[in-house]
Amino acid sequence: MLVREGLNLSLKRESENDPEKAYALLFGASGLLPAQPKMFFDNESKSVIRKMWDWWWRKSNIFADNTMKSDEWVLAGIRPQNHPQRRLLAAAKLFVGQKQSLLKKMSEIFNSSSNDYKRMIAEALKELAVNSSDYWRKHIILGSPVQNNTGKLIGKSRAVAILINIVIPFLVAEKLEHLLDTDFLSELPPEDSNTIVRRAARNLLGTDHNPHLIYNCALRQQGLIQIYYDFCMVDKTLCEDCLFSKALLS
Repeated sequence: MLVREGLNLSLKRESENDPEKAYALLFGASGLLPAQPKMFFDNESKSVIRKMWDWWWRKSNIFADNTMKSDEWVLAGIRPQNHPQRRLLAAAKLFVGQKQSLLKKMSEIFNSSSNDYKRMIAEALKELAVNSSDYWRKHIILGSPVQNNTGKLIGKSRAVAILINIVIPFLVAEKLEHLLDTDFLSELPPEDSNTIVRRAARNLLGTDHNPHLIYNCALRQQGLIQIYYDFCMVDKTLCEDCLFSKALLS
């Protein structure tokens, strides 16, 4: 994990609360910042690398104990939209350069006596979405061919995943326990379907289950994920000796 102990504490200070400088520090600390541009990089890509190095070399000694090596990353099979180069920039924009911390914003949005859960969720998703800057709108990764529009750094589907898996659990741990109310949880938009949800649904409900009942409900998706990790992963008998299925039948 890149944000090792101490790195996140000094990032805002050493970047002067500037997201672009913060990105240069994260990119450098990740070990992914190229020492030299490749021959085929266009002039704009070379300029971006120079600017990042201009800031990284001044501060690199501060992060020496938290710097990764490039071979620590496993990048095979990663979709370009999910590449660490883009995710690190999204993190810099989310956590640096804001008047108010992200989690404080989330707390204020959801720490409300209002029951307008749809409005709260829409507002939170808007805060979590991150648009691409000029360079990254045209390049999917550093030095890649120019495209018309590479999309957002964090789009709606990724924002939904962050909200469900990080923000809500954190806020509940911070005593916003009203977020456990079923009326609220039932309003959460579903994540994109994934192999774990589909496998758990097949094991539990059979191959002919109604996908609309599962894939349009975040709460049910999360329940299936929990069942998968608690039971499906540890039972290799295709449900024959599964404690969960036995409990349902008893």
